[in-house]
Amino acid sequence: MGNPYYTDDSGIMCYNAAKNFQMAIGNGSWYNGNAAATVVWDSGTVAGTSWAGTIIGIADYENNPNSRPVVVKIESGTADDLFVGFNRARGINSQTKAAPDQVTVHLAGNDGVGYATSFLKATLSQGTSYTVPNWRGSGVNLVIQVKEINLSSTPGYAGIQISFGNPVVAPTMKPTIKA
Repeated sequence: MGNPYYTDDSGIMCYNAAKNFQMAIGNGSWYNGNAAATVVWDSGTVAGTSWAGTIIGIADYENNPNSRPVVVKIESGTADDLFVGFNRARGINSQTKAAPDQVTVHLAGNDGVGYATSFLKATLSQGTSYTVPNWRGSGVNLVIQVKEINLSSTPGYAGIQISFGNPVVAPTMKPTIKA
């Protein structure tokens, strides 16, 4: 989440989700251009879509047997997108000061692929959510929920759900009762 120690020789911490996304997809990146480290989710413009899954912290990128993403980019339809990450406080990110072991939501421009200032919008613990009102000018909210944070598994992870309006649920058939 940056280096608040104001020195180059201390502070074991990594970049935020927006910067991790930029590094993941760039040529010669730290992830070797591995787009699998990221998920790009586009809600579309009609409410009723959602994405749910688990994300891991950057410190566990190489210890990731289930190929979980490090960053979820939420497409906004503009150059300013949201980036969701798990700020796991261990290993190369063990001395993070802001939001340790929480899910973070950042806003950054340039579609996440080039230089842009990033802005912290939310830090989320298990059971909390962040709402973006009037997502894409639709009059409907986008909600990012943290369903679970599991620090005891290897690797630790955060289970999240992102919903644009109420997700469409397939109707269930009522049983036919014969007389």
